[in-house]
Amino acid sequence: SSGASVPNQTAQNNKDTVDSALKSKYPDTRECPNTSPANGTFNGVSGISWQLCFTLTSGANSVPAAASLFAGANASGSVYYLVMVLTVDGNLTGYLNTAKPLIQSVHWKLS
Repeated sequence: SSGASVPNQTAQNNKDTVDSALKSKYPDTRECPNTSPANGTFNGVSGISWQLCFTLTSGANSVPAAASLFAGANASGSVYYLVMVLTVDGNLTGYLNTAKPLIQSVHWKLS
């Protein structure tokens, strides 16, 4: 996903927004064990990548989940960039390998 940021936001602001939104919906949201956020680029966009673990719930049903995320911003902060790959906990590495061709095919309209 990408789009206009109003107000302008940095990659860190975008990460904080995603973290807050997930924590409000899934209170047990936390960084996955043995991971930490890292600055980098994703298909030409500078930003932050990180992994979160939480429990997806719907009514009486729940499943442990893991997400690999990337949040970025253009230099002025007027455009946000976000990628989220979500699967059941314990399957993230395998799922990322399977999804790699799709993830690499993302082409941002950089501005």
